[in-house]
Amino acid sequence: MKLSCSLFLQALAVWAIFPGSAAVEDDHSPESFRKDIHVLLYENNPDFEHDPTSSLRFFKERSKTANLHTTVFGGKLQRPGFGDKLQLLKPLLEVVDANQLVVVADAREVALNVPDEKEVAIEAVDRFLETFHKLTNDSPNAIVLSAEENCCTAAMSHAAPGDYFDATSGARKERACASGRDDCTFEDNENIAQWQEFMKQMALDRTEGNEEHKFVYLNAGIVAGYPKDFIKVLEMMDLSGEEDDQAVLSGLMHAFPDMIMLDYHQELFGNNQKTNGEKDGCVFEQHVTGTPLYHSERMTQPLILHTPGRYYQCLDALIEILGGQTQKRYLLSMEELNEHLMKIGEISSEKEDSESRSLQTGEASNYGYGNYGGYGNYGGYGNYGYGNYGYGNYGYGNYGYGNYGYGNYGYGNYGYGNYGYGNYDNYGYGNYDNYGYGNYGNTAEGRRELGRGTATLRQLRIRQN
Repeated sequence: MKLSCSLFLQALAVWAIFPGSAAVEDDHSPESFRKDIHVLLYENNPDFEHDPTSSLRFFKERSKTANLHTTVFGGKLQRPGFGDKLQLLKPLLEVVDANQLVVVADAREVALNVPDEKEVAIEAVDRFLETFHKLTNDSPNAIVLSAEENCCTAAMSHAAPGDYFDATSGARKERACASGRDDCTFEDNENIAQWQEFMKQMALDRTEGNEEHKFVYLNAGIVAGYPKDFIKVLEMMDLSGEEDDQAVLSGLMHAFPDMIMLDYHQELFGNNQKTNGEKDGCVFEQHVTGTPLYHSERMTQPLILHTPGRYYQCLDALIEILGGQTQKRYLLSMEELNEHLMKIGEISSEKEDSESRSLQTGEASNYGYGNYGGYGNYGGYGNYGYGNYGYGNYGYGNYGYGNYGYGNYGYGNYGYGNYGYGNYDNYGYGNYDNYGYGNYGNTAEGRRELGRGTATLRQLRIRQN
């Protein structure tokens, strides 16, 4: 498949700066980077890298700590489809050292899970490389994608597992629709049942002896592989700009399973799951200050943390645990976050945000009444006050003694002192205007407003000037 003219020119522009590593900070010479791995982050807003509160800035800063070469690509590609970013990849992969492992991710949804300690950060990258080779030991030419617990994208309900590829020739048979479009909405049908059964069975077969039953579904947000293997996958995918890349990659894994492996045990890539709710879906914690975060279920320390589905509240919280600056979007209701995303042009409407992928478990029924501000979760006192972000969930219970508990978000900062027991104007016991008693959904109007509450957060709201 040939690139369109505009995409090709942008790819050339990125290629032109690639050898000089212009995407890295001027005070870090290319000679200091390790030669065995290279991260490519997709971002189409050139200003994002220079925002000290952006996830991209944090990733780049911690990359320097780990001597990890990180390049940003995407230029000023306007409102790309799912497949556009992959179309830009091939020219970059053709000039990367063939012996470098390449990792590709969306800059706005990932954090590098290393502290600001060089020795610890370098060891984390070493562990990543060792784990990649372990996962691909039986399929040395495979690429590795992250695995999540929810299936599937909307496009996958419009095609069965064998519909996209001829399993003999590899030729494309059908095209995937663009998830979230009016003609590509989610349907809970036989196609979805077949996708689920296929991926569950593959996970069991591949994890025999340590069977994985939960994180079994392909997620296209992060990919790792060597250039020639990556290029072969891209050529086989023959992806058009608006096709759902996750659907097509799932179809390719069905037709040619040796080409794609999944990180079932969250060892390389750590997925947080927005569809489990803002609190329960953010699953990483720090046991000891100055160390990478742990997956609270798998007890692994993946190098890259992923917050798919614009789960920015979780992303900012995790970055702050690691010592970075953020926009503190965990202080926003979902309604306010959508307003912010519309202001900066990331989405054009709340409808687009809710339907952009339309995961089976991520439709309106999940983020409505019971999760983001009906009574019971972000509503009365006992959630962001004494109960959840204080003593109970993000304190002692879930995010551990030293992070959301006593040390950082608990007793000292988000707990007793600022966001917890009794401070006015913050997360306190029964205060007005922020996360207190009557804002995140304790009124009838709050329950009607997208089921997510009506807190004003005047002091902490992100404003786009």
